Amino acid sequence: IALPVGGKYQLLMNAELRLPLFWLFYGEIFTDIGNIWQQRKDLANFSLKAGSGAGIAFITPFGPIRFDYGLKWFPAAGESAGDFHIGISFAF
Repeated sequence: IALPVGGKYQLLMNAELRLPLFWLFYGEIFTDIGNIWQQRKDLANFSLKAGSGAGIAFITPFGPIRFDYGLKWFPAAGESAGDFHIGISFAF
């Protein structure tokens, strides 16, 4: 497993559908596509990572708390197919 490192160049596309379920709970589905590159010359080796998932958000007085599970479209050999995430707030 490679350690994640930052980059100077980023391409990110995402879409999310959020609908009220009941009381203070919202259901959501999402898709994310993107990647980062350290140097401009790395863009020549253009590749994107993609994933989709679903989750539930609970609205609190301090902001929403999200519980999401995302699946990678094309996981690399030995890489997990999906991950569970807990987050605070909405991206948009």
